[in-house]
Amino acid sequence: EIQRVEVDSVLDGLTAVSNGSVDAFIENYGVNNHFITQYYLSNLTTIVISNDPHFPITNTRIATNKNNVLLTSIIDKAVTMMPEAEVMVLKRKWLNSGDNQNLRPGGDRNKYPLALTTQEQKYRQQHPILRIQNEMDYPPFNFMQDGKPVGYSIDYIHLIANQLGMKVQFIQHKSWDEYLTMFKNQQLDAMVNIIATENRKTFARFTTPYA
Repeated sequence: EIQRVEVDSVLDGLTAVSNGSVDAFIENYGVNNHFITQYYLSNLTTIVISNDPHFPITNTRIATNKNNVLLTSIIDKAVTMMPEAEVMVLKRKWLNSGDNQNLRPGGDRNKYPLALTTQEQKYRQQHPILRIQNEMDYPPFNFMQDGKPVGYSIDYIHLIANQLGMKVQFIQHKSWDEYLTMFKNQQLDAMVNIIATENRKTFARFTTPYA
């Protein structure tokens, strides 16, 4: 039998495991590793449970609004063609990982240019800016440092934008629920480091996992 215990933050959850108050804490693998390392929780270790049917998939993805078919297709193509070498650089920088477990087929972006349709090219020209959420405190993926957006997801979406010839506008100082509402109302073009739950699939489309 599993008894769920609510906590206020990642650090609170990991601390509870460290002092024996709870048996386990479920969060993204990279997030857990970041906090364990930063706060010297040396008695903790992380395990992968993404294939366990009792727990939701915790791989992070990019979400686009289900009604925005063109942007969904454009970002899907950019993610598919993302060079493996660039993804590995980000993984080593932010996730202390050099493996290729979650890497997708990719290649040199100049050697394999994106094959955008005429409609997709027109959309990109008419919408040159991607509006993306920048969260306050979700390291190592998406957080603020001296008022500036930083993290794995921030660097990753910059790679996507550069590949597409677009700019990124980061929307700050909102709660997660506010970001979701903005996304549903198409006040955000996409959301990064988001998990594909069944409920969210009713209003969003998701890329393959990027972490």
